[in-house]
Amino acid sequence: MRCRSSASTAPRRTSPSCRTSWLIRRSRPATCIPASSRSTWASWPIRPRRIRSSISTPRLAARRPGGPRRQRRPQGTTPLKAPLQGTVIGLQAQVGDAVRAGQALMILEAMKMEHVVAAEASGVLRQVVAQLGDTVFEGDAVAFLEPTGDGDAAQAAEQAIDLDAIRPDLAEVIERHRLTLDAARPDAVARRRRTGQRTARENVDDLFDPGSFSEYGAMAVAAQRRRRTLDDLRANTPADGIITGVGAVNGHLFDEERARCVGLAYDFTVLAGTQGHFNHKKTDRILEFAEHWKAPVIWYTEGGGGRPGDVDGGQLSASSLDTTSFTTFARLSGLAPRISINSGRCFAGNAIFFGCADITIATRYSNIGLGGPAMIEGGGPGRLHAGRDRAVGRALRQRGDRRAGAG
Repeated sequence: MRCRSSASTAPRRTSPSCRTSWLIRRSRPATCIPASSRSTWASWPIRPRRIRSSISTPRLAARRPGGPRRQRRPQGTTPLKAPLQGTVIGLQAQVGDAVRAGQALMILEAMKMEHVVAAEASGVLRQVVAQLGDTVFEGDAVAFLEPTGDGDAAQAAEQAIDLDAIRPDLAEVIERHRLTLDAARPDAVARRRRTGQRTARENVDDLFDPGSFSEYGAMAVAAQRRRRTLDDLRANTPADGIITGVGAVNGHLFDEERARCVGLAYDFTVLAGTQGHFNHKKTDRILEFAEHWKAPVIWYTEGGGGRPGDVDGGQLSASSLDTTSFTTFARLSGLAPRISINSGRCFAGNAIFFGCADITIATRYSNIGLGGPAMIEGGGPGRLHAGRDRAVGRALRQRGDRRAGAG
């Protein structure tokens, strides 16, 4: 049967299929109904529904077609226009602020790059149109500025600023670094002179090319704040007893990459060059640099090994086993040259680093060992007597010399 439609609001009496077809043509948009279900769907009213999208889109301010943003300009102000299309990610000034020419007022992001919207003249910010998260188009008015005409005065004030003046916060940093230098510790330097030795900083300065050494962790102090004042720690435990950093050695002979070396020097004038909590952390980090760069390591190892007095360690670390220096130094074997240098006493952990190096250099007056008489006695072998043990050691050396001569 041929289906007809009429201009009336209701269809003529037709078969169910025609009625379904008429309802489908009347509804917007059209809906597909299976043939097997036409008799059921024929009596249902089909009405179009508006579907709300859950996808959020950037907010766009109202715009006239082809024109700028629709905003009333405050009297006596000039618009500050967006230089390009982008999203507002930063507001650097608030309404009522006095701004100078060239001052950043807003930051736009476009194509993962940030663009600064700056004031074109000095004045007072009267209105901010675009807010954080808004998307603006090129030429849109994002703010309104009331010019004040005092741009020359602001520029003159800016030129009057003394660029050589040191800010208080910078002065504090400079003073902290000064406390770590030998000039601030004359008593410690005098003790080294009495033993005929140089300070750790003198060794480092003599090793690396002038001006090339960049120190790491210079302002660290011993982890003993629970029993000592911070001023005491800064004055008497500078750098927590070890100097670490990166510099160039023989830079006049090699390029920058090949001349780069990692340097470490235990400072015997600071708690006998022992290995403290932050001391170990600095060592861990600087050896990671050496492994990453495959850079040679030069290490002055004078010191007494592990330090028992760092009472803050329990609050800073769950276990002393998190020290990675020993394993990292072992992995450097065959990766980069490891050179250790010693003058004076070198025991326990310091001696381990000395002995694991590829090249070991020690002065005649070095005393190197993993443990002293007190540690040996505490371990159970018994008490050592200096006179008897010295005689035994002399006899063993003579016996070794005779065997070497016979061979």
